[in-house]
Order: sequence, then structure tokens, then C-alpha cells
Amino acid sequence: MFTQYLKETKPNLVKSWTPDVARNYAKQLIKVESLSDLDRDRGAVERYENLIRRPYDRWAHQDPR
Repeated sequence: MFTQYLKETKPNLVKSWTPDVARNYAKQLIKVESLSDLDRDRGAVERYENLIRRPYDRWAHQDPR
């Protein structure tokens, strides 16, 4: 679903959103080398919450009407 979110909200950022491209985008955005860094980097967790999870949740729970 995250890949679909990126396809819809950032269609012109990359040529084709794939799960690997989406994962790399997320890692760049939150400034980590591995998503496991979220286990030990409080700043990365905050960036994840603000830049990825909250915007994604708003998109995922929007009213389709």
C-alpha cells in the first residue's frame, strides 16, 4: 500500500515506484541506512512519524466519497 501511496502522491518524483524504490525513498527521507535504525535512533523515529507514517495514514484513511 505504501508504494500505491507514493504512486498517487508523488507520481513525478521517480519514473516507476516499486517496493524497492519506495523503501530506498523512505530511508533517504528519514536519513537512515537501514530501517532497523528505527530501533535505536530516536530522531529517525520522529522523522518517520512526521514524514511518512502520518501523511500515509491520512491518505489511507481518507473518505472515498
